[in-house]
Amino acid sequence: MLSPIQGLELQVYPIELDDVTRGPTRDIDKFSGACTAPCRTSLAPGAYQLSVKTPDGGRATTRTGLILDGPATLDVDIVSHASTRREGWYWALIGSGIGAIATSVGLLQDCGPDHDCAKSASFGIWTGITVMSVSWLIGIPKIVTDDEATVSVRPGIDGGPAASRARRRAHAGSRTPQLAGAF
Repeated sequence: MLSPIQGLELQVYPIELDDVTRGPTRDIDKFSGACTAPCRTSLAPGAYQLSVKTPDGGRATTRTGLILDGPATLDVDIVSHASTRREGWYWALIGSGIGAIATSVGLLQDCGPDHDCAKSASFGIWTGITVMSVSWLIGIPKIVTDDEATVSVRPGIDGGPAASRARRRAHAGSRTPQLAGAF
């Protein structure tokens, strides 16, 4: 397994193709550690479901199986969405602050006995509530965005990271099986 990120652990779960009860799983405890990147390991030919575990404990698991019938090189890459999650919190918190200020201004208006400012007070209150709601509607999907792992499988065994980069450049246009999961 080759990866630009040190400490990634490749985990495998053997799938029995003849037994439908042993298909792909979501139970992380059923996976066993194969190796920690950069590493070389031997797996018997067969069907496997792959999982990648980051040094901080996050995992990405594929939802499909992979059939290995000979030596193969797995290239693993992680796509972090930390900046997207941070942006979601900014949207939610700043929008909530602005909305709270607008709502407070509307609530604190003293219209006097003839209620001549009721429309502007109501406008401030509803604008604040709308701004808060919209900011959370934009922020929540960003906040819950998971990191991703991509596993590319190529036949044969590479000679190491330098050979892997050269081969990836040479085969940049070729179609290799790719598996993706989210942390």
